[in-house]
Amino acid sequence: MLTRSLLTPGWSSSRLPSKSGPGGRGCGDGGRVGNRLTQQEVSQLANLPGQCSPLPSAHEAAAYALSHAFEREAVVAEKRVLEHALRYGVGAVDLDGVKAAVKDAGLLVKGERLTTREMLDLEAGMVKWAREGKGAVNAG
Repeated sequence: MLTRSLLTPGWSSSRLPSKSGPGGRGCGDGGRVGNRLTQQEVSQLANLPGQCSPLPSAHEAAAYALSHAFEREAVVAEKRVLEHALRYGVGAVDLDGVKAAVKDAGLLVKGERLTTREMLDLEAGMVKWAREGKGAVNAG
């Protein structure tokens, strides 16, 4: 599984969002006014009852999206990562900010496909294991 520290250098996992998704957040924005929220809307959200946490930054949304995307796949489409990040950070992030955060994550890019060095190494290890085992056991 992809570790969050690989996604954004210098970030500890305690500073990155959990995988609870957008429903896990709520009121306030920790001093950052979201790109699409007015000051009045932020104030209204801050006064809602219940548990809440700050709205995510573009880097936090990108880290969530990358972690989510690489859970079961070694290579993912950039559009899919951007979609997850924008959904996670709805009201707080914009496309340009998320694109910049994904670019800063140090991913390997080929066309519109993304992967990580960790995933590439895992895939290479599986291919090596399969080649070394070929012909090791007689069928039948």
